[in-house]
Amino acid sequence: MLKSLMFLECLQREMAVCHHGEIEAFLADDPGRWHVVSIREPDHPEAILKDALKAHAVVFEDVLSSKGTHGHGPKATHLEGILRFVQNSGQAPLLFQCWAGRSRSTAVALVVIVKSLWDQGMDGPELVRTAADIRWGRPSARRWWTSREFDGISSIESASPCVRLCRLGTNERG
Repeated sequence: MLKSLMFLECLQREMAVCHHGEIEAFLADDPGRWHVVSIREPDHPEAILKDALKAHAVVFEDVLSSKGTHGHGPKATHLEGILRFVQNSGQAPLLFQCWAGRSRSTAVALVVIVKSLWDQGMDGPELVRTAADIRWGRPSARRWWTSREFDGISSIESASPCVRLCRLGTNERG
């Protein structure tokens, strides 16, 4: 099993991403340690989360669904619930899980990272560059989240659709 976990110095928090087939073994390696955000499609089975400290499960289609059609993706209420769960978890380690462990889970992890940096007072190019500098060790996730996506970006608004998803997880600054 390829574990994609890292300690994010800028957030003082450990985070990890895994896919559906890895989650049970990942949690069994260190039971009762991880707060889990589990994302699944309506037609997929629930993940086995018995060894999670706490879990927040959401159901929404990937932008490209398992049937090869365009899915509906997350709604603001999904992300609001995830962000509340993360906020209530304190500094506990966070594990993000979806079916393949490369698009929804890494996009939601990115939302959480951006929201955390935003809450620290970071914005604009500094926020985007800091988020872009964070790399997951998971090769399949890297294609969704690389610094090339951020080259020349001065704000989240001008970023790719994957990065703009982060905007749902932040509030407008006045």
